[in-house]
Amino acid sequence: MRRRPAPRPRGVASRGGTGYAPAMRRTVWPAVAAAVALVLGGCSQGDGGCGEGDRPEPTRSAGARLPVAVGARSQPPGITGKAIEAALPPRKAHPSLMDQAMRRLMSDTLNMAGAIGDIRPGACEKAVVKEGEGATHRCTVIYEGLEVAWKVRFSDIDASGGWTTASYRAWPVKGVLRAETVYAAYAWIHPEKEEAPRCDRMPEIFRAEAGKATGYECQILLADCSDGTWRLKWVNQPVWIGGEGRVEFGEPEPVSPGASSGGVPESAG
Repeated sequence: MRRRPAPRPRGVASRGGTGYAPAMRRTVWPAVAAAVALVLGGCSQGDGGCGEGDRPEPTRSAGARLPVAVGARSQPPGITGKAIEAALPPRKAHPSLMDQAMRRLMSDTLNMAGAIGDIRPGACEKAVVKEGEGATHRCTVIYEGLEVAWKVRFSDIDASGGWTTASYRAWPVKGVLRAETVYAAYAWIHPEKEEAPRCDRMPEIFRAEAGKATGYECQILLADCSDGTWRLKWVNQPVWIGGEGRVEFGEPEPVSPGASSGGVPESAG
């Protein structure tokens, strides 16, 4: 007899806190990640060798095992909003819309990297129009000496009354990841006790184009048993950056302009 538990819920992401978390473990850090269900054999004692204690160790027939075991994590990965705010340059007394957008992008970049590091404003390719429907801008920030690129779109720009307000939307073009952030995120969404998830050995910090595979993968072990015969297989998942600016796992999807929203920035004079 074979038992197949319901698939593990997909990860969820949220902006502005510590972000990677399965659906019933809401925290504030990221990334939506595709979870693969772990199929365990066994229904009861004497189940023809398919009990949980009967499962053999994986051999080469299960596939190649990636080099880095990512152990269980008691805390979700990520950094707090308070730590991010402390790491940013001081606020300007009278920030423009672009100043506010740049600050938001620096915050989002720190969340993406998952670790505090040297963060500095970069530049945007053109100025924001003063009123009406704004254009899409390519803006950059600098994290640990690496350029991180975002697309930013302002809309509903209103400069009446001596103040300028606008709606704001941003999505990543080329981001930055840290190996420890990837390992922590994968371990958090796959807390398997039978066999630790594993990943490629990655550089301490590296750039990655959003919506495309980075060339690195992580994996979990799938196990199935029927009539005392166990079948084990390592299943690999590509590592990539999604539209929320978080690390994700599984087949990459193109990043669309509507992937993430920064809401409405504070008004500026």
